[in-house]
Amino acid sequence: QEAKLQKKPGLEEELKVFENSVEPHTIQWDATVAEIPNPIFGVMVTMEGKTEPQFLSAAYMNPPVPIEKLPEIASRYTRGQELKVRIRRDGATITDMSIDEEDEYYEESTAIAAKVDELRKADQELSEALWTSGEHSTETYTGPILSIKDNCVFIRILDSREVRIFAGDLAGDLQQQDPVSKVAKTKRDALSVGMELTVKLWFDYRNNRICGTMSNEKKTAVEEEK
Repeated sequence: QEAKLQKKPGLEEELKVFENSVEPHTIQWDATVAEIPNPIFGVMVTMEGKTEPQFLSAAYMNPPVPIEKLPEIASRYTRGQELKVRIRRDGATITDMSIDEEDEYYEESTAIAAKVDELRKADQELSEALWTSGEHSTETYTGPILSIKDNCVFIRILDSREVRIFAGDLAGDLQQQDPVSKVAKTKRDALSVGMELTVKLWFDYRNNRICGTMSNEKKTAVEEEK
């Protein structure tokens, strides 16, 4: 009995230290949005204590972003934006949700995370296949126009990837020839933001990105004028 009493102060001290210790997932860290990736399944952030940028998945954003709303990430997060993030209980992923919010959205986050992993894998396989083949994809992809430039348009496919279509790769009725330079330009009065285009994909080695083409459907600007 006396031995137990002698140990008691030491045990109480150990318990006090344990109770006062801070669990890693409760600590908030300063972070800054460093990149809005393409495809957009989340954002890359730099954070104190980490030498490499960390991926903040759509699944663990506050609130979580469902797959059909992935494009909204670009308006919710901007490069240079400051955040407070936590390393989640898994010790590997990060979130800008509070502990209570993380618990509240647990099931929704888990479902989105699984879908994000599936889409990231599929996108990686698509990129590798296009890079390896050097050919146009056999499958076509449809997406809305995001922006229109003189020499190209940008569309979004698969709810996540932004794809560039050079003016010369647009359908004949969507392009025109510049009278001075004789190069293809977009026909702005025939295009509008939100208009859907269907394309095949190809890998632009020079710029290391995936682009789109409507070449199977198009007539050249010169042919059109004839």
